[in-house]
Amino acid sequence: MKTDRLDSMKNKKIKLSEFLHQPHSPADSESINIVFIVDTNFTKQGGGKYIFKNCEFLFTEKGLIRFDNCIIENCVFIGINDLELYSKEKNKENGNILINQCEHFKNNRFKGVFRNLSFSHTNIVNLIDDSICIKTTFSSLKITNAKINGQCNQLIFNYSKFITSKGNVSIWNKIILDGAKCDKAIFDNVRVNPFYLATKCDNKASLDLSRATLIDDWSRLRKKYAGISLFIVFILTFLFFLPLLTQSFFLLLTSKINSTIVEFNSTPLWKALLFGGKENLSAFLYFCLTIVLILYNSGRLWMTISIAKLREEENFLKDSNFQLVSIHPEKLKTQLIVDKLLNFMFWISFVYSIFKLIDTLSIQVPIFS
Repeated sequence: MKTDRLDSMKNKKIKLSEFLHQPHSPADSESINIVFIVDTNFTKQGGGKYIFKNCEFLFTEKGLIRFDNCIIENCVFIGINDLELYSKEKNKENGNILINQCEHFKNNRFKGVFRNLSFSHTNIVNLIDDSICIKTTFSSLKITNAKINGQCNQLIFNYSKFITSKGNVSIWNKIILDGAKCDKAIFDNVRVNPFYLATKCDNKASLDLSRATLIDDWSRLRKKYAGISLFIVFILTFLFFLPLLTQSFFLLLTSKINSTIVEFNSTPLWKALLFGGKENLSAFLYFCLTIVLILYNSGRLWMTISIAKLREEENFLKDSNFQLVSIHPEKLKTQLIVDKLLNFMFWISFVYSIFKLIDTLSIQVPIFS
């Protein structure tokens, strides 16, 4: 009877308050493909075991859920649209989702606005969190293959480990507005945006990012243009401009040769460098590609110098024991635009450099016997 009654609810929207006041408890039965309107306080602690699969939970302002020792799989939790409603609400319990000691919590997603989203003492697999919360808590957890985005005012870490199984991707990219209380969190093979952790966490020493991949713009630019890359860029830039300088010097020398000794046509130095002695369409293409090469190498040089300056600023803040130890994204807007342009010009420069190399190797030289 109980199973027949639950089957009749499939693919229907029902209020959670009506579901809980059924004549017979739905505990120990599977609730499948049901859309629940969370309009009341649902607390599951002890007693029978609730099983929810392929369900949706649509929150209202008065909704609250406490899952204790439940099985939840392939479910979506959808919050309200306005965070201000919870800020003005006097009842601090409304809008909370508390997940504690769930036996099975897999392939679930959270989106929309909640007051408090809390996970504790649960083995979580394939979690997607795009929620906006006043407070988000991760306590005594092992989370496999999670994609954590969205934002929260306050974050709490307490002995939690984020890992990635083979062939999957885990991402931590949550915006933290006010602060984070951190007490042991491990990111193992997880793609992490460290900016908000670096600037908001009260105990950064408790965060283990040694096996994480940093995906924020500042980390990417720093790897690309700072450290050993700085010296490589300087060397490549020097090697690019050296032939231009050498060619200019050579042309200046030949311009001093007496025209009565050697007959030659003369042209301004800048034309010889930019057009390569070519004419018509060939001259135009040569000019365009030469300008791209000059802009590309000049841009790389500017990027290297600007990133080095920001890196020095970061080191200064760190050495001075300031809380802020990561460059704010607002300071990187120009660098990000230039980096995109350089990525585009790289392939043009690469192909043109190959042709220049072939052209240079094809020069006929005299052989003396």
